Amino acid sequence: MLETAPRHLTWADRILALVDGDDPATALSKARTFERIFVLIVCGEYWVRASPAWGDFGLDYRLVLVLISALGVTTLSAKWGRLGFAGLALAQMVRIGIDFPTTGNHSYLELLLCVLCASFDVADRQERPLLLRTVRWMTCVVFFYAGVQKLVHSYYFRGEMLAYATGLEAFKPALRLLLPHDHVVRLSHYHFQAGDGPNGSRAFPSC
Repeated sequence: MLETAPRHLTWADRILALVDGDDPATALSKARTFERIFVLIVCGEYWVRASPAWGDFGLDYRLVLVLISALGVTTLSAKWGRLGFAGLALAQMVRIGIDFPTTGNHSYLELLLCVLCASFDVADRQERPLLLRTVRWMTCVVFFYAGVQKLVHSYYFRGEMLAYATGLEAFKPALRLLLPHDHVVRLSHYHFQAGDGPNGSRAFPSC
């Protein structure tokens, strides 16, 4: 019986193997680790969002924090984990609707990842690799396209995005560290609203 010589792996094969070449013995631990880190990020965003102005939030938002935290803990359960992710997906949909049109792009990606985690059972050997592959490729495509869009529009080269960010509360603490005090005071007098940012809808990549 003739033996087949091992195929030489090209550089492209090696790169794709990093994204889609899991060892079945470690696939479950990777999937579980991803779910836990992802849940910490999603739930942490709700708490971070509340921390700068905790006294300004009413009882309703505090109840939301309790609900989000409970859903995050539920995702750790082998029996109810997928239901917990479905609840987080629903919460993300509500959050996107409330924040629109100023919703961050990452919120949409988080919503899709919640739906994926609710749809696939990581304990199932056949569904586990599908979850890992889908998450990795979807993330790669999203970040690649986001990078192309930034290069084409040049907002990060001409500083337009940074200028718009001075009017966003989430960016102000970091900008206070980067910019001189006089510039921060001057820029704080500008008022921004949705639609003022660098939204190049006429350009092809944004379609």
